[in-house]
Amino acid sequence: MTTDAERTNNRRTREIAGAAVYVTLAALAIGMIYAIVQTYSLTAAIREQQKANVSVNNRLIDCTTPGGTCYRQGQERTGAAVADILKGATYAIACADKRGVQTEAEIQACVLERIAKEDR
Repeated sequence: MTTDAERTNNRRTREIAGAAVYVTLAALAIGMIYAIVQTYSLTAAIREQQKANVSVNNRLIDCTTPGGTCYRQGQERTGAAVADILKGATYAIACADKRGVQTEAEIQACVLERIAKEDR
């Protein structure tokens, strides 16, 4: 037979064990809620990055596909740059053949003068 002291001791042991179980369950619940919130935040960040990537991908496709607006603009800029280089080279050849122009600095001054006249 169990005495009153043993029953009281057993009851306290069960109460402490029950409290430990509740504390453990509460800690697990808090951990799960934290994990869910973190997962949601990470998922939202990934979605935002994917939206940004769509814009970048569309721009890359537009710039690398013949017929794209960006592609045509790039061709035009490249063409203009090549034309400017050829014009400068042509002016340099003409200036080098000019009487009294001998040094590189004189040729550069002559080229810049011709370009300035053209821009007027």
